Amino acid sequence: MEQARAGEFDEFVAARWSALLHLARLLTGGDRHRAEDLVQESLFKLWFVWSKVAEEAPEAYVRKVMARAAARSARRRWWGEHPVAHLPETAATGDVSATVAERFRLEAALGRLPAKQRAAVVLRYYQDLPERQVAEVLGCPALMRLVSEVTGLGLYGAGLLVSVVSSFVAALGIYAVTSRLAGTRAGLAAVGLWAVWPGSGVKWALYSDSLYIALAAWACHAVMRRQWLTAGLLACAAGLNRPTAVSLIAALAVAALLALRRRQDGVVRPLAAMALAPLGLLGYLGWVGHEMGDYGGYFTLQTGAWAHTLDYGRHTLDVLTSLPVGRDDYLFAWPFADLIGVGAVLLALALLPLLIRRRPPAALVVHTVLTIVLVLGSQQIFANVSRYLLPAFPLLIPLATALRRLTLPLQLTLLGLAALASGSYAGYALFELGVP
Repeated sequence: MEQARAGEFDEFVAARWSALLHLARLLTGGDRHRAEDLVQESLFKLWFVWSKVAEEAPEAYVRKVMARAAARSARRRWWGEHPVAHLPETAATGDVSATVAERFRLEAALGRLPAKQRAAVVLRYYQDLPERQVAEVLGCPALMRLVSEVTGLGLYGAGLLVSVVSSFVAALGIYAVTSRLAGTRAGLAAVGLWAVWPGSGVKWALYSDSLYIALAAWACHAVMRRQWLTAGLLACAAGLNRPTAVSLIAALAVAALLALRRRQDGVVRPLAAMALAPLGLLGYLGWVGHEMGDYGGYFTLQTGAWAHTLDYGRHTLDVLTSLPVGRDDYLFAWPFADLIGVGAVLLALALLPLLIRRRPPAALVVHTVLTIVLVLGSQQIFANVSRYLLPAFPLLIPLATALRRLTLPLQLTLLGLAALASGSYAGYALFELGVP
């Protein structure tokens, strides 16, 4: 049985190797060595599920694995020439130089695109897949696909629409939380400060940050109003968005336990919220594990694709001790961007005691503290740290409370200067660094 399985697999590889290698070259922008690695890694994964997919669509499975792996590439874009293998001298019946030159131009043009956009272009126009199937192959978020279907927008237009709308919903949530604690003017100031925080450019990009922050802000607001089922459902949705929602789930659990201890809202509603909150996170981790054939797959993916792993702060300490002495031999070193990240970390650590001193609801403190711990306790691209701190919006409450005492013209001047600086940094990070 095993021998027959191996024979079928070998036949498939022999028959489809050339086509898969050509697809991989397009996905990698013409880099033959990376293309060969991509095909081999994808076929290696195919072998372990061969018995499940052999009779259905093994090539579709390999194509999905290749496209997602290529789209996850976190390498910096290269705008120069791409190395290519030497062409063998083969007999030809005609002049093929024009065809070869055209192929090289195509590969070079694809190489200038971001990895995920390149994968989408190749699947849509080379593989001739419909947009819905491209979205499924690349694992595009369900909300993005739904918006694309409803509005008729392409996937990128739908993704941008989700991000932009979510950023405004998040801003309203931050306003609602802050104004409930410190008044309307402080709420407006908190929204302004959140809008100009370093890394804010990501809010209108094809990332899920804005959606997650919107869910987190309104979940915190629901907890403050003791609307337990609403808070549980929002925390559940946040868990479907990203696993860092563990900080929000823990915050809700602490608030619910305190409510049970004080016997404020009965037993059923707080317990129901606690039960609902982690379901989204568990479902997300389970789905990623199922797709990868490994129920620890999410963590394997984070480590393998981006070198993100929980290291209990070793990488953060390495960056904090390296930059002041001019060292840049740490992982993912971008000294200028990392300096901005260090500034964001120091500001967050300075604001945290001021937040705690105000004695806000426990849910806000737990969510904020755990968000900071997760960010600083992980090995990651340190240039992205300011972005990862965006969900810790309660840190802005004491600063917003102080800012409300200033005159409106002075507030607008300060926020305008901060917006200019933040926007300039966003442009630098996106176009100069290509930070993913």
